[in-house]
Amino acid sequence: MINKNFFLFVTTFFAVFVHLNLLETVEPVVYDLITNQTCDALNPCPAWQECYQFPGIGLRCAEPDPCSYYGCPQGKQCLLLESYPAQIRCS
Repeated sequence: MINKNFFLFVTTFFAVFVHLNLLETVEPVVYDLITNQTCDALNPCPAWQECYQFPGIGLRCAEPDPCSYYGCPQGKQCLLLESYPAQIRCS
């Protein structure tokens, strides 16, 4: 007969293993038009990019017209607040 503790251990281990593997297979959202380069008034972006404050990302140099490529959650609309740096909001 199988020991209850051993069975519980194996079952828990398997559940955690499956959960971790599922987490690893979820791909993060990658925005090719948003760079890793941070920006502000003292650290401007290259001439072909602009500085934007992205939700959850922060200040980044990115291609113009961010609402055309930044993905707001379903049911939310992308808004570009005119300030410096410009701010992207989802509402």
